[in-house]
Amino acid sequence: MSSTKQTFTFAALTLGCKVNQYETEAICEALEAMGFTQLPSHKPCDLYILNTCTVTAESDRKSRQMTRRLIQKNPDAIVMITGCSAQAHAEAFAAIEGVSAVVGNREKLRVAEIACALMETGKPQTPIVEVPSLDGAGFESMSITRFARARAYVKIQDGCESKCTYCTIPAARGKIRSKKPADVLTEAAALAKAGCREIILTGIETAAYGRDSGGGFNLAGLMTQLNDLPGVERIGLGSLEPTLMRERFLSEIAPLKTVLPHFHISLQSGSSSVLKRMRRPYNAAQAMEFIRAVREYFPQAMLTADVIVGFPGETETEFEETMAFCREAQLLHLHIFPYSIRRG
Repeated sequence: MSSTKQTFTFAALTLGCKVNQYETEAICEALEAMGFTQLPSHKPCDLYILNTCTVTAESDRKSRQMTRRLIQKNPDAIVMITGCSAQAHAEAFAAIEGVSAVVGNREKLRVAEIACALMETGKPQTPIVEVPSLDGAGFESMSITRFARARAYVKIQDGCESKCTYCTIPAARGKIRSKKPADVLTEAAALAKAGCREIILTGIETAAYGRDSGGGFNLAGLMTQLNDLPGVERIGLGSLEPTLMRERFLSEIAPLKTVLPHFHISLQSGSSSVLKRMRRPYNAAQAMEFIRAVREYFPQAMLTADVIVGFPGETETEFEETMAFCREAQLLHLHIFPYSIRRG
C-alpha cells in the first residue's frame, strides 16, 4: 500500500457471536497492516465494515437497519457488508442504495483486499458482490494478535453439519472445518507472549473441532497442548453441544490446571418431545445426564445455557418441562430466545 493510503480511516461494527467478533478483529488487523487507521464507529471515516448475523430474523433485520443507518450518516463513505446475513441474503444487501460491496463468509479477509482497491477507484456504481459457495471451503487462514484486558477469543472451528429444524446457520457457514492444532498453538503462544492470560476457544460448533480430521486431532487433545503453553493460565470454551459432555472428554480435561469450570450449553429445550421436533441429537434425560457428568468432574462448575421458547407446537406442558429441567439443572444463567420464524 502506498504512503498516500495511510491517511484512510475505517470503522468496524459487529453483530452476533464471538466468532464474528474474532473475524472482525482479524479484518481490522489486516486493514491496519495495509496502512488504514481505525476509528470509533461514531466518527466520520472513509470506510465502514459491518459484520452481520443471521441467527434469527431479528438479527437479519438489525443487520439491514444498521446498513441503512451507516449509509444515511456517511453517504460518501465506502460501506462494506460481510458475515452470515450477507452470505444468506447477498442480493438484499446489494439492493440497498449506498452499499459498495457484499462479501460472504468463505474468505472474509478479502474484505481488506477489496477495501484497498476501492480506496483507489472510489465508490462503485453497482456493488461488488463476492459471495462464493461454501462447498469445499477450507479453514480460512486467519489469526489475531490483539486482545481485551487479559482475555482473547480464538476461533478454532467453522461450519456446522447439524440439521436442527430451527437453524439457518449451516447454510450461512458451510460444512465443519477445523484449524490445525499447530496453527492454534502458534496463535495462542503469540497472544500469551504479548500478555494474554486467558484463551477462550470458540467456533460455530466448537464441540465438533477435529471431526473433519479423520481422527487426527480433537478438542480434548488441543486443550491438553494449550495447557502446557507458557503464559496461558486459563482456557475456556465457547457454546457447547451437550453431547460433548461425555465421560471420555470430561476425564481428559478435568486434570488440566488451566480449564475454567464454566460451560455454556446449547440446550434449547428441556422437553424431550420439543427436542425431537427440533431434531436435536439427545433427549431431556440424556441432557441431564451430561450435566450431572460435568458436575461430577467439575464440582464447582458454573453452567449456563441457551433456551428457545415458543417453538412451533410447544404446549404449556412442554414449556413446564423445560422450566422444571432448568430448575433441576441449577443453571446459573439462561440466554432465552423466542422462536424465530425463518424461510425454509
